[in-house]
Amino acid sequence: MTKKLTRRDFLRLSALAGGMAFIQACRQAAMPLTAVPSARPAGSLPTQGAPTGTAAQPTGTSAPVDQPDPTRQPEKVDIVIVGAGIAGLTAAYALMDRDIRVLEANAKVGGRTTSGQRGPFRYARGTEYLGEPEGVLRKMVRELGLKAVEIPEPMDALFRAGTIYAGYELETRATIAESSIAAYNRFLTQMQSSLAGYEDVPDYDPAGDQAWMDQESAADWFDELRVGKIFRERYNVAARGLFGANLQEISALCALPEFAYDYEDTSPISSLEDLQSDPDEFETSGAFTFPGGISDVTDAIAQTLGSSLVLNAPVQKITKQADGYLVEYANHKALLTNRVLLAIPAPLALQIGVDVMSTRQRELLAQIEYAPYLTCALFSDSPIFTKAFDMALPDGRFLTDLYDSTWVQRAIDPALRSEKSYIASAYIAGQSYHERSILELSDDQVLERLIADLQDVDPQIGTKITGIDIQRYPHAYPVLVPGAYARMIELHKENARGGILLAGDYMIYPTFEAAAESGQLAAELV
Repeated sequence: MTKKLTRRDFLRLSALAGGMAFIQACRQAAMPLTAVPSARPAGSLPTQGAPTGTAAQPTGTSAPVDQPDPTRQPEKVDIVIVGAGIAGLTAAYALMDRDIRVLEANAKVGGRTTSGQRGPFRYARGTEYLGEPEGVLRKMVRELGLKAVEIPEPMDALFRAGTIYAGYELETRATIAESSIAAYNRFLTQMQSSLAGYEDVPDYDPAGDQAWMDQESAADWFDELRVGKIFRERYNVAARGLFGANLQEISALCALPEFAYDYEDTSPISSLEDLQSDPDEFETSGAFTFPGGISDVTDAIAQTLGSSLVLNAPVQKITKQADGYLVEYANHKALLTNRVLLAIPAPLALQIGVDVMSTRQRELLAQIEYAPYLTCALFSDSPIFTKAFDMALPDGRFLTDLYDSTWVQRAIDPALRSEKSYIASAYIAGQSYHERSILELSDDQVLERLIADLQDVDPQIGTKITGIDIQRYPHAYPVLVPGAYARMIELHKENARGGILLAGDYMIYPTFEAAAESGQLAAELV
């Protein structure tokens, strides 16, 4: 009998034990040691209804407009955290007993983790789900009184040749139909054997047995494994959906934990009859969200920060002073602080912190490139896609995944199951992370391309859509190109040396959970 666990759940970082041991070792040996969405209101079709309702906003002060005052003295605080994505919020939560200030450029927290509302339903505009909360994330969730909700099965679906294959058994049958049982078993065992020695940053050893996987592209790795066409196509679209980049662009080591976890607790099969499982076996997915989406976490952390959180406060410059760091932000305001923690995308961190970073920090940050990403919620009064939580589309299309954004709420609230309101959310990535032109598409152009791509899923889709909500993320994912793991280890060493601290998914792995651990590790250094 086989059993599929859900991707993402593997990334449970044993963070602080291994991570802090690594940092302490760096100190003793004297070693040289989140995505911001483009703010945009919900759009609507020219002749149809626009989305209604707004997402609940966390508290925090908004920096008012004022005039320059050269006589004003900067306010003094102990620690300034720049950025209120999950990395910055986690660091702030860990440091709440200190005199801190969190400066967020946008009017809301969360980075690419944000939600909207349409009628009775909340829907994700970015991060959709995660593994069962572990480590620092589990600690915060419990202390904040939040309860994670396991996503009901079927979690995943696969669309091939006009047919939706929902659930593990049907997905596997479809894959075998385009390859063979032998090819499936070979791929499964190859993934499992590779996964056995994997270590997350900061525990990763740049001189270890898997260092070669950090230097090789996932596409070259697949060539060496001699995987079939169906596996290459499925995982190329998975790479675009998970990382905004194709198999040729990401390292094999980056791909490994996500791709291999689909098979981590799975046995080879001898015949298709092995896939006929007990109906109760696949009731759980191992993937989680919250009643209002993942933004329940970021909003709840923000609530605890109170006036320590300042929204609409873009930082313009950081300079070193004799008595600390001067952080200039929003309309000529300034803070004088002992420590600065930058929890924003690498290009933005480099821009505002260039004068105070170490030479090596500047060199490493300049190497990091980001993948753009779009999400588009499609509102309708009749179903577009309701057969699973997430459906992967064939490779080469404009979108990579289509979600039923009402799936979880209908499951946990019986009163919503008959609600005649539907939200199908399309996740959009380029064929390459270099394809930044997707950010320039108008709402009408995005919608036109989506309808063309989804005609074979639902031929009536063009007449069903009553409204849309498009979010554009110019810094959605730091691309873990070959050599990225070695680079991340160097960045952790630079953090351990002191000075300006860095946190975020470019320091560890481009997932929500990993970014939270990165914020905790940086806070421990403070």
